[in-house]
Amino acid sequence: MNFGTLTTASETHLNDLQAEMEAGSRRLEHIASEGTKIRDSLWEKQLEQASLMGSLVKQITELRACLKQQRATMRDLRHDIRGLRELATHGTRRP
Repeated sequence: MNFGTLTTASETHLNDLQAEMEAGSRRLEHIASEGTKIRDSLWEKQLEQASLMGSLVKQITELRACLKQQRATMRDLRHDIRGLRELATHGTRRP
C-alpha cells in the first residue's frame, strides 16, 4: 500500500461517513417532526376531552344538587303525610 492508496481509501471512508451522518441527521429531523405532530395531536385531543369532562363534571354537580333538593322535598312530604295521617286518626277518634 502506498500513500496515494491510503489517502484515497481514507477519503472514501470519510465521504461514506459524512453521507451516513447526513442521512441520520435527516432521519432524526423527520422523527422529531413526526413526534411533534403526534404530541400536538395528543395535546389537542386532551384539551377537547378536558372540555368535555368539565361539562360532564358540571352536569354531575348540578344533578347531585337537584337530587339533594329532591331528597329534602321527599322528607318534608313524608313528614307532612305522617302529620295528616295522625290528624286524620286523632280527628276521627274525637267525640
